[in-house]
Amino acid sequence: MKKQVIIQAILSMLFTMTVIIGLHAQSKSKQSLKFPGIDRIEEVSDMNQVPFFLAGRSLYEIGLMDGSFPAQGNETEERGVWSHPIKLLNGFTFSLSEKDQYTWLLTNAKEFESEFYNARFLFSQYHLSVMREDLVAENDKALFIRLTIKNDLPTDRMLKLEFSGKVDIRPSWRTETLRDGKDTIYYKNGQICAADSSGILIMGSAIHPSANNVRQDTAALIYNISLPAGGSMEIPFLITGEYSTVSKSAESLQDRYNRLISCYATEKEKKRNEYIHSINEGVRFDCSQKDITDAFYCAKANILMNIKDERPFYPDSFLGAGVPVYPRLFGTDFCFSIAGCLSGGFKDIAKRTLNNLLYYTEKNLRGPHEVSSDGILLGWDHIQVSPQLVNAVWEYYSWTQDSSFLAKAYPLCKQMMQDIIKDLNEKKGLYIPGHGLMEEAEFKNSWVELTTAAYTFPALHCLSKMATVMQDGIESEKYSTLASAYQKRFNTDWWDDSHAIWASALSANGEKIHSYFWNVVFPQKTKLAQGRHGQEAFKSIRKYWVNDLWGMVGKYNKGADISHDGVGVVHNNICATAAFQYGQTDLGWKLIQLSAQAPLSLKDSPLGLFPECQPHGCSNISQLWSYATFIESIVKGLVGIQIENPESPVEMYLQIPDDLDYLSIEGVKIANDLFSLNWRKTTDKRLLVRIDCDTENKKKEVIVRIKSSLPYAVSLNGTKKKRWKKELFNGVDTRTCELRLP
Repeated sequence: MKKQVIIQAILSMLFTMTVIIGLHAQSKSKQSLKFPGIDRIEEVSDMNQVPFFLAGRSLYEIGLMDGSFPAQGNETEERGVWSHPIKLLNGFTFSLSEKDQYTWLLTNAKEFESEFYNARFLFSQYHLSVMREDLVAENDKALFIRLTIKNDLPTDRMLKLEFSGKVDIRPSWRTETLRDGKDTIYYKNGQICAADSSGILIMGSAIHPSANNVRQDTAALIYNISLPAGGSMEIPFLITGEYSTVSKSAESLQDRYNRLISCYATEKEKKRNEYIHSINEGVRFDCSQKDITDAFYCAKANILMNIKDERPFYPDSFLGAGVPVYPRLFGTDFCFSIAGCLSGGFKDIAKRTLNNLLYYTEKNLRGPHEVSSDGILLGWDHIQVSPQLVNAVWEYYSWTQDSSFLAKAYPLCKQMMQDIIKDLNEKKGLYIPGHGLMEEAEFKNSWVELTTAAYTFPALHCLSKMATVMQDGIESEKYSTLASAYQKRFNTDWWDDSHAIWASALSANGEKIHSYFWNVVFPQKTKLAQGRHGQEAFKSIRKYWVNDLWGMVGKYNKGADISHDGVGVVHNNICATAAFQYGQTDLGWKLIQLSAQAPLSLKDSPLGLFPECQPHGCSNISQLWSYATFIESIVKGLVGIQIENPESPVEMYLQIPDDLDYLSIEGVKIANDLFSLNWRKTTDKRLLVRIDCDTENKKKEVIVRIKSSLPYAVSLNGTKKKRWKKELFNGVDTRTCELRLP
């Protein structure tokens, strides 16, 4: 009898533990990212702290994964629902009630699912299962929400659903011509309408509400819902709005609302197809480490999510610098990012963004740093943008051979650089003073910052190449001579053997300033470093600027422990690309792997988005120069595709990381030529390389350089290529072969 009691007690305890474990498991929150080729799930410790981001070209939404929206805080963080240059809503909520038994606010989602182009929130309580699906139209100023409510009981039920929005129509933080006015909010024909001096808004559903409630800045629509036993119901909602000061716009907005209110499924299918095509087609990448492959496609998705069309405030559509703090045009950010956009196949938006930058450049003969949300030039106080813009123009031409674009851009680039260097002493070096990339108080306006000095060299070199294309022989020779002299002088003036690294700045009298910022990577990135300097610089960078946890730190404090310092993702990506150029395979590969953590495995961060910093510490959850430079680090770094101009040979510098078994890239388009490259390691430790080219130019050349300890065989369009020779390339021994097509 006693034994039986003990057994029953043990069984009871096991049952209780099972229930507790089950409840604990159910209480865990999770987010997932599902897209063709990507299927990832991560636990979330607090859904109320993790943001999500959905966007079309003219409207975006930033909220929290539990279904709520963050409280209005710093005005620089533009969260909520935005149709730039204005905000529409601080947020919206749904609540359910039943016979006054409870009121359930749908802000306690335990599961969040993203597909880049839409998002789902899953709720479960009171024997009800609710799914909220959000979708921003790609080419309309419209946010769709579809609510699916399922009755989990075997009895009929009557529910009351309330859809409320917190209206806050106001201009963006960075607007110059718009002012915030008092919002007028009212109910009309089953919808909530709102307007102020800067914009208008409509929100509602396809079904008619039974009541409404407008109070101060919050407006609600109330619906009576009948749910049969075990049954479910879908209810579509729509939010639309935009900048407007004309009453006639209210009519066109109502027309848009009427046209779209029942179009959730249609718009979702259109956007899904566009995202799948733009992300999974074009440039296609694969390798034996799934994280790197997934991060590459996440980076392509981030480009799509940040294309903005804010005409007529801007001349053309463009890539924003980041959300929620920098959803505007920044010259610095885009010039760093254009190579990644082009090598990832996004040539159209690269050209459009360049068109915007050149439009503002004409106003002051300087590359613009920032443009407001209403299209006003805010400043050109980052002088390095000007030479970077010249490089960006040539980068675009190199990938596209768009002669008509170059014909328009070249005179402006030449005029701008001539104006910048006209008062500089060529014998003392054409070093452009002024504040550059390093936004630090210690840098004086009379100093030359290393980033500016590094990018002046390729600007001079690119002007020479532009002049050649434009058949301007005198100018071509002039800038080629200036570039050569500049490179020689720079390597003397900026290198410091006692520090084994470049100076961070030169003072007005030429004194070397060592502040140990990450700008020490730029002489290598721009291929300005000569002789031993590039390799010596990377020895110092590896020793002092790179940790094993996150990557390249923003600043090395002499003697400090940087082993746990966070980093900017852009630091890793730029350093990785430069490292591969100088044969630093292990360093480049390490930084790529660390950058891939940003969209995939940062704790309590949105899956799929490239933040500004990792682990945390910066506000942007999707940062242009984080994801675009990641693509560049793959295509131009790891894969090794380099181009000088469309007429020159395509260069492929192959470096083989020890723990990577295979790599494949397809659909890389240079002008009208298509390239693919595949390599794999065999079981008997050989390297098989295949390069395929579909080219219009029958005499196209491809220069292949290989740095590998493995024996290798290379085929081009199915033909095995031999006649390899040794060559010293950027200070590294390589094997080189020039291949002529076909």
